[in-house]
Amino acid sequence: MTTNPQFPHTIKITRTTGTYDPFNGGTTTTEEIYNGEGRNVKTMGTNPSNGVLVSDYAVSIPFTLVNIQAGDKIKVTDRVRVIEGDVVDAYLGNLGLNVYWNKTNT
Repeated sequence: MTTNPQFPHTIKITRTTGTYDPFNGGTTTTEEIYNGEGRNVKTMGTNPSNGVLVSDYAVSIPFTLVNIQAGDKIKVTDRVRVIEGDVVDAYLGNLGLNVYWNKTNT
């Protein structure tokens, strides 16, 4: 857990690459893209999408050059809980990296 009040949450972003073949097993690898401090906020409400509740979030990460892509997995740890989801979009601004992601509530 980080102690920086500007970025109080721990953010971990991973990417799984490779091929999956249900008959032959295939090969997949999971690569850690980012593991560090950030600030997570809920950007919108929770809305139904195709019968599933989806919550929209945004993470601000201090200035860092990492290649985050839609489809990457994100895990946010705060003082109370751990929430996980899928990255939707990311862009680098002059103060840091903004990552938009969804948590699916099944």
